[in-house]
Amino acid sequence: MNFLMNIAMSMSRLLDASDDKLTNISNQANEILRSWVGPLMIALGGVGLVYVIVLGIQYAKSENDSKRAEVKSRLVNCVIGVIAILVIGAVCTAVDWASLVQIFGYTSY
Repeated sequence: MNFLMNIAMSMSRLLDASDDKLTNISNQANEILRSWVGPLMIALGGVGLVYVIVLGIQYAKSENDSKRAEVKSRLVNCVIGVIAILVIGAVCTAVDWASLVQIFGYTSY
């Protein structure tokens, strides 16, 4: 959250509280995020899918209950991690940065 506040403060210092400049900068930030976040999410999703398949094979091949429980916990954690990363990526591309800056009142500096 502090990172977002610092970005908002930096954006507001570059501006003279003009909504047009704020909108232009936020559009540039959204464009950069959309051009980078999409390919990164595809790559992370692919790696996560391969790891889930590997863990599924390990789970099927596990010989005793302790190994099965260990692989099951890793499998659940991997699925939760991949879902969390995808949700964070979707939120990053969906945020209107100009509105976020105005919500916290940083454009009045």
